[in-house]
Amino acid sequence: MEKTAAAAAVAAEEEPEEAWAWTWGAGTDGQLGNGGFQDYHLPQPLLLPPRCRGRVSFVAGGGAHAIALTSDGEVFTWGRGTHGQLGHGNIENIPHPKSVKFFENYTVTCVSTGWNHSGFATGLQILKPFIYVLLLFWSSRFMP
Repeated sequence: MEKTAAAAAVAAEEEPEEAWAWTWGAGTDGQLGNGGFQDYHLPQPLLLPPRCRGRVSFVAGGGAHAIALTSDGEVFTWGRGTHGQLGHGNIENIPHPKSVKFFENYTVTCVSTGWNHSGFATGLQILKPFIYVLLLFWSSRFMP
């Protein structure tokens, strides 16, 4: 089983039928993604929503938020959103994984987090056979 760790707070694991992530530590901003705002000192399993198309392939942990990228390029974020870093068009804290709707027509290939921002890279096919890469970062500084 291949595992990936990010910020020593989140790990991804592929199970035969379900996409799982494991979280632990401070949860006061919902960054553990288990639906609550409490701390956990041992790893807690986290199941992505049933509509998730692929398995977790990568996770990234920011200051108090996290991102999961699936094998199908779907992006889920959760945790502190006070600077817009979750990508849902608001500044709310979200205590459970939520799909980032902005990327529904893109295939995300890479995700990254900072303290109060997030970054994503997508492969865009604009003119065949050329492939362009779109790299997006967001935080409250870039929100209208």
